[in-house]
Amino acid sequence: TGTNYGFAFDIGTTTVAGQLIDLNDRNILGTRIAFNKQAVYGSDVITRIIYASNTAGLDKMNEAVLDNINEIIQDLCSAQKIALSDVYCIVCAGNMTMMHLLLKVDPTNIRKAPYIPTTTVFETIHAPEAGIEINPKAIAAFLPGVTTYVGGDIVSGVIACGLAEGDELSLLIDIGTNGEIVLGNKEWMIGA
Repeated sequence: TGTNYGFAFDIGTTTVAGQLIDLNDRNILGTRIAFNKQAVYGSDVITRIIYASNTAGLDKMNEAVLDNINEIIQDLCSAQKIALSDVYCIVCAGNMTMMHLLLKVDPTNIRKAPYIPTTTVFETIHAPEAGIEINPKAIAAFLPGVTTYVGGDIVSGVIACGLAEGDELSLLIDIGTNGEIVLGNKEWMIGA
């Protein structure tokens, strides 16, 4: 179509970052970053997991991060004079806890031995099913993680920098509230 926009989001423990992208020409039209509203329930993933296990805790965590996402979408679309109905896609990446909270998936086992998340792969759905306020037929996709503490945020970094296609040994460091590293090349990778 003549108007075809999407969003890319990094759902971080401390900050939520979103970019509005013109999907026809792949230009980034704007970027916004906000403090993750879940922080009022805990400053780290373990505290948030504990809070989410309380009555209505998971719902409150979900609502907080959805407020972040929808405010960023509204702000960037307003600034670019783009109708929400012209946004057809959103892709989100984050650590395993953030993705569980975004999608209202119980994160309890992430903090308990043997530290296995409920899932590492998140189904592509229509954005409204996740509470994301864009075109009702828009898709929402979520990058998969590898394991409990190697989530879609570091997976997206590996993809973006081409580490998995390179011949040379490379080190990717994601410095954030929860830091991850990946060492490797196209033949092998190890992450922590």
